[in-house]
Amino acid sequence: VVTPVVTPVVSPVVTPVVSPAPNGTNITTLNYYHKVGGRAHSSGSYWTPSYFANGTNDPMAGSTYGTTTLKSSDNTSWSVGSCQ
Repeated sequence: VVTPVVTPVVSPVVTPVVSPAPNGTNITTLNYYHKVGGRAHSSGSYWTPSYFANGTNDPMAGSTYGTTTLKSSDNTSWSVGSCQ
């Protein structure tokens, strides 16, 4: 009798990079994780949605797997770019 060996597949964990700045917060991660974190929303195609920053509706390049830096001075309204 041969017993198959099953090796679990572990998906990589993507951790957002949070960079406090003197005049706000920068967060860099995949667009999907910005949406899950409440900083962005998406619309359009299920397979290739367009992503937009919450509060400003700034377009975010790269669809789901694009990496974007969002900035905010109040953690409510987000825009594309970095706080200086």
